[in-house]
Amino acid sequence: MKEKQYFLPVFVLCLVFVFFIVFLGRFGVLGFFTNSVQNVFFPFGQLLHSQTVISSSTVESLQKENASLRTQLVDMHALQADNAALRDQFETSVPLTNTLLPVQVVGMGNAIPNISFPENIIIHAGKKEGVQSGNVVIVKNEVVGTIASVSDHYAVVQLVSSRQSSFPAITSASQAIGVAKGNGNGDIILDNVLLSQDLKVQDTVVTKGNQDIQGKGFPPDLLVGKIVSVDKNPSSLFQKARIVPLIPFDQLTMVFVVRN
Repeated sequence: MKEKQYFLPVFVLCLVFVFFIVFLGRFGVLGFFTNSVQNVFFPFGQLLHSQTVISSSTVESLQKENASLRTQLVDMHALQADNAALRDQFETSVPLTNTLLPVQVVGMGNAIPNISFPENIIIHAGKKEGVQSGNVVIVKNEVVGTIASVSDHYAVVQLVSSRQSSFPAITSASQAIGVAKGNGNGDIILDNVLLSQDLKVQDTVVTKGNQDIQGKGFPPDLLVGKIVSVDKNPSSLFQKARIVPLIPFDQLTMVFVVRN
C-alpha cells in the first residue's frame, strides 16, 4: 500500500524532469553542458588515440627491423659457408690454387630433390668469367665433373656420375687401371679392369689423367670415390667395381672450376 502511495509522486517527478530536459534542449542550454563535457574528456581521448597510433607505428617498425635482421642472418650464414669452402679448397695442394675459379651452384638441371638425382648442375659463371667447355670442376681434391656447355655468365657441369661421363681411372692401393663410367643416380662404375688386377672394397679410385695438349681433360690424382662392391666373373675378360663419390653432388653450393 505504501508502494502505491510513492509511485505517483515519483512518476510526476520523472515527468517534470523530462519536460525540464526538453526545455533546456530547445533553448540551447543543454548544448552548453554537452560542449563542456566534451572539452573535459576530449584531450584524454585524443591522447589515447595518439598512443594507439604510436604503438601501431612502433610495431610496424619493429617488424621491418626483424625482417631485415633475418635477411642479414641468412646472408651471414651463406657467407660463412662460402668462406669455409674457400678455406678448405685453398688448403688443398692439387690442383694449383691459382688456376681455380670459385663459383656458386645455382641449379640442379631437371632433378627433383629427394626423388631424382641430377645428371648435371648449373653454375653462376660463364665465358665472361673465363669458363670454357671442357674445364674440370672440383671440390677440394675431389672431381665433380666437366663443363659441358657455356653461356656468358652460366655453365652446365656434367657430373662424373652422369651416364655420358667416361674417363680413365686407377685404384690407389692396387694400382688397378680401368675406365670410370657414370652410372646415374650418383653412382660410378670402374669398368674394363683386367682379371689379373686386384680390386678391393673400400679402396679409393683417382683419375689416371687424360689431358690433351690444350690442357683439357682430367689431371691425374683427383679423387673419384671409393669402391663399395666388386663384380668379378672368372669366365669374363674384365672385372668391374661400383664406386660411390665421397661428396654429395646434389648438396653442393660452391664448386671450383680449373681453368686451363
